[in-house]
Amino acid sequence: MTGEDFVSLMDSLSFAVEPPKYLSVQGVPSARVAPGGTVFMSISGADERSQTNDDIDGSLAVGAAFGDAEQGIGAQVHASITSANPDDFGDSGYLGAKFGGRVLRDWGQNYLALSISNL
Repeated sequence: MTGEDFVSLMDSLSFAVEPPKYLSVQGVPSARVAPGGTVFMSISGADERSQTNDDIDGSLAVGAAFGDAEQGIGAQVHASITSANPDDFGDSGYLGAKFGGRVLRDWGQNYLALSISNL
């Protein structure tokens, strides 16, 4: 391996020292949006619901992110179905969107976002 090959190899690893791009957590208010190109999905379930004595129920959520919140405006859209029981599938849920970006760069990692939901 030549010196130039070594330098080229080290340059190709520069992504390892970039600060992480944390995802926002669905259901927790945050000014961060997921990095553009991200697609996410969650599934949860419960085998007994004490209030109704039903045997099983669950929830589903899907979403995607667009744009670049680090350099401009990022966007995140999501849909949640909060009743996955086969008897009443989709009887409740919500849609949401979030738009945001990085602000006040000289003062650290600060973000500002607008979140819209029918929840």
